[in-house]
Amino acid sequence: MISYYIDPSTPALMSIIKAMTPPSVHLGITPKTEGEIKLNDMAPVIASSRSGSPGVFPMVWGYHIDGLDQPIGAARSESAPVKAVWKDGWNAHRCIVPASFYYEYEAYYPGDGRGKQDGEKYLVQPRDSDVTYLAGIYRREAQYHAFAVLTMESAMDVLCLQLRMPVILPRNAITAWIRPDGKPEEVLRMALRHMVKEKA
Repeated sequence: MISYYIDPSTPALMSIIKAMTPPSVHLGITPKTEGEIKLNDMAPVIASSRSGSPGVFPMVWGYHIDGLDQPIGAARSESAPVKAVWKDGWNAHRCIVPASFYYEYEAYYPGDGRGKQDGEKYLVQPRDSDVTYLAGIYRREAQYHAFAVLTMESAMDVLCLQLRMPVILPRNAITAWIRPDGKPEEVLRMALRHMVKEKA
């Protein structure tokens, strides 16, 4: 997953965008509520509020890690429960990143010793769905919250693109996923596996 896209004309996404809590004005970052969302962009994210009810908050995509020039935007769902950088988010700070679809490059190996190369760009979304609910985790960074998208082994429908794909949940799993006292391992079993793709 290299980026994702928000189409605000989709009724469900429009409702989410309208429900977003305004960001702190002193940050100097404007949330993106439409178009292509990339690392370091601020976008609407669904998470539990302090009262425990679902809310929509502006968060920045990517964890900033000491010693790395670029933020990390994805975490393996298999290692997130135990890896120090992701563990707190997995245990108590889970979120949903709403999108229309996500973008991925087709990976191929040219056989000239240069390793994996990026081929054509595709857009991917769950079959029979106009909203893609990406499972994520988040944490506080400096003056804002940052999120990362969880990944899993690719479904057969998109295995020809990459070996891994984002974890995508059905709409009825959102509340169970973001609850701080929830059981993420159980909710992950609901991850959607039937995808559709087309060239971007």
